[in-house]
Amino acid sequence: MGPILSVLGRVCPERPPGDTLGEMRGASNWQVRGRWRALCATAAALAGSVSILGAVIGSPAAAAPTNMLRPPRVPSYGAYLGASPNFTTGNTAALAHVLEGQIGRNLAIVAFYTSFGAMPPLQDLQAVSAAGSIPLVNMHCSGLDAAVASGEFDLQLRALARSYRSFGRPILVRWFWEMNLTSVSGHRACLGPNASTWSSDYIAAFRHIWTIFHAEGATNVAFVWCPSDARGVTNNENVNVFFPGTKYVDWIGADLYDKPGRRPRTFQSVFGPFYRYWADPAHGGGRPMIICETGSPGSGQLAWLSEIESSFELQFPDVHGLVYYDANAAFDYRLVPGVAGMKQFVTMGHTVYFNPFGPYTGFVTATKSGGIFAFGAPSYGSSAGHVPAPIVAIATEGAGAGYWLAGADGSIYTFGHARNFGSMRGKRLNKPIVGMAALPNGAGYWLVASDGGIFSFGAARFHGSMGGHHLNKPIVGMAASPHGQGYWFVAADGGIFTFGDARFYGSTGWIHLRRPIDGMATTVGGAGYWLVASDGGIFTFGDARFLGSLAAAHLRYTVGGIGADPSGGYRVVASNGTVYQFPGGTAFPNRQAVGAVGVATA
Repeated sequence: MGPILSVLGRVCPERPPGDTLGEMRGASNWQVRGRWRALCATAAALAGSVSILGAVIGSPAAAAPTNMLRPPRVPSYGAYLGASPNFTTGNTAALAHVLEGQIGRNLAIVAFYTSFGAMPPLQDLQAVSAAGSIPLVNMHCSGLDAAVASGEFDLQLRALARSYRSFGRPILVRWFWEMNLTSVSGHRACLGPNASTWSSDYIAAFRHIWTIFHAEGATNVAFVWCPSDARGVTNNENVNVFFPGTKYVDWIGADLYDKPGRRPRTFQSVFGPFYRYWADPAHGGGRPMIICETGSPGSGQLAWLSEIESSFELQFPDVHGLVYYDANAAFDYRLVPGVAGMKQFVTMGHTVYFNPFGPYTGFVTATKSGGIFAFGAPSYGSSAGHVPAPIVAIATEGAGAGYWLAGADGSIYTFGHARNFGSMRGKRLNKPIVGMAALPNGAGYWLVASDGGIFSFGAARFHGSMGGHHLNKPIVGMAASPHGQGYWFVAADGGIFTFGDARFYGSTGWIHLRRPIDGMATTVGGAGYWLVASDGGIFTFGDARFLGSLAAAHLRYTVGGIGADPSGGYRVVASNGTVYQFPGGTAFPNRQAVGAVGVATA
């Protein structure tokens, strides 16, 4: 029903007739008043609501086949950078959004804390997942391990597993963290009165929970085993005896902090022994590792975080996740805007190694005929030679495990774990489809026509369109905002039109261009965008950096599209199939990919 209401929404222009479009060109919002504004807002809201309803009725996450559910992807290089917002002072998802605004990028992991008997906060999990983040749910024991292992909590656990399965997106779950700190009274209540069975009861409970989750089809959950490394791996409260086994552990974690009473000490000296032990194949090596909690109070933050940044790539390459404990607990570990620690965290967040989505180096290109060509990424198939209308766009699934192709007739072709939420094929279009954008969590997508008409599918909401307006030049592409609550259009003259939470950072609508604009791509945090012209010229706005172009290369072929590289750069694909990586301008030629129309990270 989303597409039907999207068409209805186009009946109501974003501003009263009679105004001149040219004088508002590139404006971030249409200034409408009175009854006209109310009418348009109602139409857009109704369209968005029904689009969501259509997703719930037609393809809910709960109804997805269990073999479609995948756990978080392990980066082939680098580490996810996340945080645990101060959960004692408010809504975690909202606090994470505030922190993201301060650091200027999305968190790759957002940590939540919940009790053993509580259902997962699905609304909050959906909110952070929609922004492209991986939720890390920290679930305490809250019951004797022996009782958990015996099946006493099975009814509750099965309901819990089904709830996580219904969430459908990749998620990390850390049950009974720091179990090796047996002196903690709350831990004793879970471990039991008999010290001789602490480790065996814990292992049995962990395995039992894992087994129930897998039996219920919650294969989107990756289990994190996470002791405290505060006392090392060879002390009396040895962490090793609590290990449930490689079959039951997806990620090996550790909590470790910089504490004033134990200074001077370094991250390497504290974490080094633990890492070397668990990176050894004889002890379960091969599992990705994650720092589930870390922090340093006050003036120590700068040195602690600087050491982490400088040591991870060379000394701890198996650690693919780092979560900063941004809270006031035993000490005040919070990241404070303007202080050295926060500045260092921001610096880390903008490095290639701590890129929010991996960082991944692979990409795929699509051709007009439906061909797919992968570079350093898996190929999930193509529609080569089997499309009734030319392919015009490619978009990748949120977890990077699939992609969509969009045809000029509104057809949608799905591959891998990308789901089909509907299409415009067989329906009357005023103008052909020219672009596509997907929600960050893969739960829906939009199609845009050359007249600016928008068609929304799945959970992608309608936020407005240019259908019914006079355009100086046709629309040639679109991009979605990082939180999936808005989108941009770009016209052939570089005019930018914004909807929802997509912000206006500038346009080339007033510049005489040597060649028309061919497409656009947004930066990781959505605070800027690149425009590419058909001759390979690059125009930057907001926080998008100019890293090179093809304008002076005098290409024999036109440009087919542009895609953002999660490391902070961009890729430009020429219609002869060659992909150019910026910065650097490295060329990846492919003579088979003639007629390339897009490039996307995979």
